[in-house]
Amino acid sequence: GRELLPSLWCNRALAHLHLEAWEAAEADASAVLAGSCEEKLRVKALYRRALALEALQRLEEAEVDINLALKAAPSNAGIAEAARRLR
Repeated sequence: GRELLPSLWCNRALAHLHLEAWEAAEADASAVLAGSCEEKLRVKALYRRALALEALQRLEEAEVDINLALKAAPSNAGIAEAARRLR
């Protein structure tokens, strides 16, 4: 039920990123982050929202999200690469 929704939104955010539907990806990732979820899912949502925000040229917001994700998952290569791009 309810605990499944954040995972679905996070997965849909990824699908929206692949479709270059940036606003929809940002909205779904934000929906995940608005609730309480496990850390792994929170990091994925931050990363996906950062990518969407980057594509929307909302770079300061993207940098905040990617830095939070990087702090939580410093060994994640995708997050580290995005963080380098956004600096």
